[in-house]
Amino acid sequence: MTALGGQAGELDEHWTVDFARQDDTVVHTLRGKHPRAHEVSPIVITMSGIGPLGPEQAEAVRRSLGYGLDEKVVLPRGAVGKMTVTGPAFLAREHQDVEMRWHPAEAAPLAGMDADLVFVDGEQVTASYPGTLQHLGRG
Repeated sequence: MTALGGQAGELDEHWTVDFARQDDTVVHTLRGKHPRAHEVSPIVITMSGIGPLGPEQAEAVRRSLGYGLDEKVVLPRGAVGKMTVTGPAFLAREHQDVEMRWHPAEAAPLAGMDADLVFVDGEQVTASYPGTLQHLGRG
């Protein structure tokens, strides 16, 4: 395990991968090596061809992405046509026929930091709002 962790740690200067086993599933968790990893080496996940989703799935996606609610969302195989990951070379690729799961993130002590809420249409920024984090939750 230590040797595998060492190899994962050498994949990228800004990002590493932690791993665990839960029953028969191996879970990989991407983790920044430093607090600015997301700024100097951003990772973007784009999903296309989503749907049709059942009413419960559509509501869960809306709550999670729209409001950052603390809940697990599962999109089964066939619900996502294509998932594209851009970022460090060890992650960047296109995936098809995937099940998407996202879980609430671990909270970090970032309250009080400056933040920008940015809306992007393709690669064009359509709106940007500066602010300060007053509360940080999971979502």
